[in-house]
Amino acid sequence: MASDRLADAAAGADSGAVIELRGLRLSGRVGVGDAELEVERTIVVDLLLRPEYCGALVSDAIAETVDYARVAASASEVAAARPYRTIEHLAATIADALLARFALGELEIRLAKPDPPMPETVVDVAVRLRRGRTAPSRICRGYLGFGSNCGDRAGEIKAGLAALATRGVRVVALSDAYETEPVGENLDQPDFLNLCARIETELDPLALLGACKAIEVERGRDLAAARHSPRPLDIDLLLLDGVEFSHPRLTLPHPETKNRRFVIVALLDLDPDLALPDGTRLAARLEGLAPSRVTAVGPLR
Repeated sequence: MASDRLADAAAGADSGAVIELRGLRLSGRVGVGDAELEVERTIVVDLLLRPEYCGALVSDAIAETVDYARVAASASEVAAARPYRTIEHLAATIADALLARFALGELEIRLAKPDPPMPETVVDVAVRLRRGRTAPSRICRGYLGFGSNCGDRAGEIKAGLAALATRGVRVVALSDAYETEPVGENLDQPDFLNLCARIETELDPLALLGACKAIEVERGRDLAAARHSPRPLDIDLLLLDGVEFSHPRLTLPHPETKNRRFVIVALLDLDPDLALPDGTRLAARLEGLAPSRVTAVGPLR
């Protein structure tokens, strides 16, 4: 099905999406001779961007893709920052800046200098360059939170757990399941069934987020629905490798990890000594939280 292919595309470090910006016209000073460096001229750039994560494939949300306007502005800023003797160096500088500022796995750039000052007639001179991130694979260990309050809640969570294995995520251990009252902006909805899982994966944080969101969509969740709406399956990335991570699409630890009683109770099932990256012990944090209804159900059945 088409929806399955889109969900698969959103799930990996290579999202499957290729975004093209063609004919981006920049102003800059580029030339071998000193006289050329005194005059701004038009530079034409074509970009092929391969985002690490493109949730817009399934969510249709602008925030879940690369901001093309910011990409263009960043390239323009680099071109205007100083003079460049060679188009090769300018192309490499733009590519490196875009990789540093955006969640791109790889990009290709063609940078052309139209009507170069040469005795012969030449339409343009251009350079093509490919840049990408490469990192050795390693096992990351972390914790996911699962919740459901629609239909067969236990069945939805089981289906979500099974789907993780097809996306490079191994479930190492499960907490007990808990019946919990709704929290957040919409309290007028059925109770949730919640649990936490300890996982291992070679996926990076954004790719793991993509996998979780794709599975939610497969199970029928509408990512465009109002926040805290009823949902057949919710998978939250809570902690990964005990590190802090900040990105427009993801914050680690999950901001609500330390505030939700049902999350902490389930995490402590898995590790009674678990602490946040800043050293906060979750057991101590639990003692200071306001009461909320969290009823133990036992192992997921």
